[in-house]
Amino acid sequence: MGRENPLAENLERRLVAGFAVIFLILAVIVVEAVRSTLRTRETSLWVNNTHAVLLETSAILSTVNALESAQSGVVLRGRPADHENWQRAYSDLEEHIQVAKALTADNLRQVQHIQEVETLVRKRMDFSKRLVEARKTNGAEAGRSLLMEGDEAGSVAEVRTRLSKMAREENDLLLQRDQASVANARSTRFVLYAGMALNALLLVCGYFLVRDDLKVRRAQAAFLAGQNELLERRVEERTRELAEANEALKVENLERRWAYVSLEKNYRHGELIVESLAESIFLVGTTGLIHRSNPSGEQALGLASGGAVGRKLEGVLTPVEGWRPWLEHPVKVAMRENRILKDLPALLVHADGRRIVVSCQVRPIEDSGQVVMAIVGVTLPPA
Repeated sequence: MGRENPLAENLERRLVAGFAVIFLILAVIVVEAVRSTLRTRETSLWVNNTHAVLLETSAILSTVNALESAQSGVVLRGRPADHENWQRAYSDLEEHIQVAKALTADNLRQVQHIQEVETLVRKRMDFSKRLVEARKTNGAEAGRSLLMEGDEAGSVAEVRTRLSKMAREENDLLLQRDQASVANARSTRFVLYAGMALNALLLVCGYFLVRDDLKVRRAQAAFLAGQNELLERRVEERTRELAEANEALKVENLERRWAYVSLEKNYRHGELIVESLAESIFLVGTTGLIHRSNPSGEQALGLASGGAVGRKLEGVLTPVEGWRPWLEHPVKVAMRENRILKDLPALLVHADGRRIVVSCQVRPIEDSGQVVMAIVGVTLPPA
């Protein structure tokens, strides 16, 4: 037998090794693609779950507000439509709580939070049910009395605080899962592109090996140098883009934080200004009830702190010509006509029965094109 050409054997071994590597790379690409698909699907399920939890927390809060509004309608008006709205809000709230518990069953922290929220909400539901039962059994005055007395069930603000905490944690989880998804996509792209580049490189190398081993080596060196330079440029561009995006996000978060702080300060400053006014201020609803009064107003009436809230305005502030029912009261007329009144003479009824001649200013407050309240300022005569 003739001796085989060592160059041909070397070339054949290189070609076989090259094709083996190509098939190995293809297998790695397929495995990575399958793994990436499974990870993407799992991440998508978690993201959907997070969005569902956020939607349910928002739905719980809106339904609690709807329940509060409906119970007020039942107590104050008692119409069949108000009862239907209350029953619908009550059942919807129960359903939203159960759905939220099911969605957060795999998260121990969120399970604890939803249990706290459920406790607060159920207290509100029980109180609301007592109000409706009192209205149905003992009449409107019993319901209003229980509503004015308040209860120990906690406020809607506590529910909002707990739900906001849940939403923040869900948003943090959403951000983490989004980062994991981006990292997974980046890793998959790298494997795919690297595998395709290597396969192309091996095929080119095999082609050049058949023609000329030396040319293949030189072409391979040039190709690798170009790829390395391109990869470095891409890495630099991507790094620069990520840095710019990160800086923009920091600035946006800082601006948003400043806006929240500024809004809270403005609200507190407004509260302090109203509380410190020497003029008596009363916030009156469309039904004539006083919803709020500053200390000067309560002092002018001879009442303790909070004693003016819930009283009817026509009982503490009457026209100089005599008592008028609420629908004919000048303040109600100004609200109905959305008109500002200045220097309106009136009589302020003190707790001891004295009537004091005062000057009033009335400014209606609008919401969505309708007058919902009025600010009544009362100026006492100089001592």
